[in-house]
Amino acid sequence: WTVIEGNPVNDASGVRCVNAAQSGSVVRGFTLRNGGTAKVDNNIYSGGGILNGTAVDCVITGCRSGNRGGGAFSSTLVRCYLEDCMHGNGTGSAMENGNMYGCVVKALTHYGSGQVDVNCTYLDGHPTYGAIRGNTSPMHAYNVLLIGSNKKVSSGYCTFHNSIVTGEIDTGAAKPDTADDDCLIGVGAAGYPYDPVTFR
Repeated sequence: WTVIEGNPVNDASGVRCVNAAQSGSVVRGFTLRNGGTAKVDNNIYSGGGILNGTAVDCVITGCRSGNRGGGAFSSTLVRCYLEDCMHGNGTGSAMENGNMYGCVVKALTHYGSGQVDVNCTYLDGHPTYGAIRGNTSPMHAYNVLLIGSNKKVSSGYCTFHNSIVTGEIDTGAAKPDTADDDCLIGVGAAGYPYDPVTFR
């Protein structure tokens, strides 16, 4: 795959991989690597890998956002793989305020308010914040597989539908997680069997 290389520092020399500012922008089949933005409290400095737009069949890795959404912010991700991304406070952050479909996320958090994860696989969540975390309104996970050694895979305000979670969800938080009856929660440890090619 072609690599779009940024500069993963959180000062004025940081370079984001993709700024998909034009409506309907789509990036397909690239590796977005080592993107960075300055540490400024403004959403135009969010998304170290991609800001806005849609990424399809991409790898997003090593990105450092100075504000929000280490890998992506306000984007739609389709069949992407995300790992080793962080945002301003040092938290492992895959995506913030966007939707993900068919993605594989390793040891990061999808954070937002009312967005969705559909057919995604999480290989561990962030050790503190879990895999999916809601803010002002709950996140929604549909047909999601969460496999991991971290005891808590979500840290509040996510609704799981038709999903499998090997660890615990946070039902005791002020904004608790919920799960429909068609979910399997706490079904096993990190060795839950999955296909290493499809991650399902």
